[in-house]
Amino acid sequence: MSDLGHEALRDPIDTDFFAMDESDQTHRMAGLTIGLVSLSGADAELDIALEQARGLGWTPFRWQNVIGTVVRAIQSEDIELPPGRNASKERGLIVNSLLDRIEFDADNEPGRDVRIFFTDRDGVRQEVCQDQHLTDKQVAEAVRALSPDTSIGNLVFGGIIKRVGDYARRHGGLALGESRVGQIDTGGNPHFLVAPSSQEADLPPSTKHDDIIPAGSPAQVRTALESSIRRHSSLLARRAAIEHMVDEHEITVVPAFTFDRWPSDTLMTHLRKDVGALTDKFMAIEAPLCDDRDLKYQTLFRLTTYGLPEIFENGRGIEEHMFAIGAFRNWRNILRVGAEQTDGLKLNEDLVQQVISEQLEIIRRRLARSELPLEELLVPSGMFAEKGWYIQKKNGDVHAVRDGGVSDMDGVVPLEFRQIDTELADKIHGDLHYIHTPRADMAFGMYVEGDELPFSVLALQRVDRDYKKNAQLYQGYDPDKCYDLTRLYSRPGTPGNASSTMFTLAFNHLRSMTDTQAVLSAFMPSYATGISMTSSKMDRPVLVKPLQHRFGQVGERNGEPLYENMTRRRLLNTGTGRLVFNQVPLLPVVELMCPIQSPRFQPVQGAKTRMLETLR
Repeated sequence: MSDLGHEALRDPIDTDFFAMDESDQTHRMAGLTIGLVSLSGADAELDIALEQARGLGWTPFRWQNVIGTVVRAIQSEDIELPPGRNASKERGLIVNSLLDRIEFDADNEPGRDVRIFFTDRDGVRQEVCQDQHLTDKQVAEAVRALSPDTSIGNLVFGGIIKRVGDYARRHGGLALGESRVGQIDTGGNPHFLVAPSSQEADLPPSTKHDDIIPAGSPAQVRTALESSIRRHSSLLARRAAIEHMVDEHEITVVPAFTFDRWPSDTLMTHLRKDVGALTDKFMAIEAPLCDDRDLKYQTLFRLTTYGLPEIFENGRGIEEHMFAIGAFRNWRNILRVGAEQTDGLKLNEDLVQQVISEQLEIIRRRLARSELPLEELLVPSGMFAEKGWYIQKKNGDVHAVRDGGVSDMDGVVPLEFRQIDTELADKIHGDLHYIHTPRADMAFGMYVEGDELPFSVLALQRVDRDYKKNAQLYQGYDPDKCYDLTRLYSRPGTPGNASSTMFTLAFNHLRSMTDTQAVLSAFMPSYATGISMTSSKMDRPVLVKPLQHRFGQVGERNGEPLYENMTRRRLLNTGTGRLVFNQVPLLPVVELMCPIQSPRFQPVQGAKTRMLETLR
């Protein structure tokens, strides 16, 4: 990948738009047709928004006036719409013939609405006198006036909406009022939710609008509307730029991983198994108060900062083999390492014990500063001290059940899933999650009913890295409406399907209660399979990036330096002393995506079967 394309993947979304001169920006914005959505009876606010759109150069299209025209024509011309299922085809022909007599004209002098014309049965074409203040209630009453048979009213109304959408997609620069998001299919143009003035208005969840235009003075509405149009224009400009760079091979695009060729790291799988056995033995003998999974991960990560001949007593051969096949140059060659190269490797147990001791000291120092009730979280009790429990969702409830055997607890344990304070999530993830860098704009917890602390905590953060935003836009999603699933921690002894359950419940919440479009999350195939994510529909690989471990010196013990795992974000915030990096080649981090909605934009061609690759 060229340096240009490598950097371009990290360019902010608005780079391409604001690189244009002002006339080009204006031209791009003016080509958009915008839908303005009023909910909860915000008719006055919709009128203000339409007028401010007019002031910005958009032509209001008060298409609802067509309904009254059609009703009057049916009544004055004694048009019969035969009822009954058997007459549906005949009714459709009559309605289409009637709607063919309606014309729209947006090509008029600035400042006017889209003109509506109707030709009567005698061939006389007249302009419709438009009502400038039609409310949702008036529209509904006009539809009901068509016929006592609601299916007839719906047929006519649906036909009008289709005609309006067809016209809007052929003519840019229109502003349409809507009573629900996406009522008019404008072909990927933005829909803005016009908020009611009353703070007490109960706005139903809306998952398809692009932005909210807050209530305010006409000048404030105009500013908000212009800002949203500009934002949407910049997204479209960036999407076009990404498509061009992909076509010109300035950005690397590779076939996406599929389940029949899912990435696995034979060497690290072997190392993980051997190190896991040693850490289990250590935990059984020493019984330190910590999460054994944290100790295992820190030990594995730290071991990669040594050379393969140091990690394995007979590691020179595997190192030479990996150099020979190019595994140190390109991660794809790691996939060529098989069991025949790793089965005979003998772990350097002295080094592993040294690393376990070092990383346990780091963990002990961290937990000594913790404000959490560590005994309560880390020492298994109740169902967490027993095997065989799993989480079950049924009829809207969540509970834990035991798969056979005798239990000290009741056969069913009621659970509660709910949104929690991000401060609590930060404490748990900072102290106990193996990354130790909390990131939460929104968090959820799973509780045993009646407990004060959750046993599983999931955190999400708005996507804030430009290369991830571009990957989302490549897939057709508005990156400002997407989340990173950043952390998930479950206390020791938690039922094995807790992770997939937490993912599913969180995604359901986002789907029903927010305007979230998609969720990203990373997994490291050198250490995990990602099965808990893929089983929760987070199964589309969209981006791969190099995996690099950084350990910074954070102190000493008995005159020997202590090295702690550091994320790039943590290094930026805290800094550290000397750094050491992994010497063992690792598979890249894979960003998986779970769609929450359908793509907002047209995905770049091939996006469903390809993923982007970045070099850092």
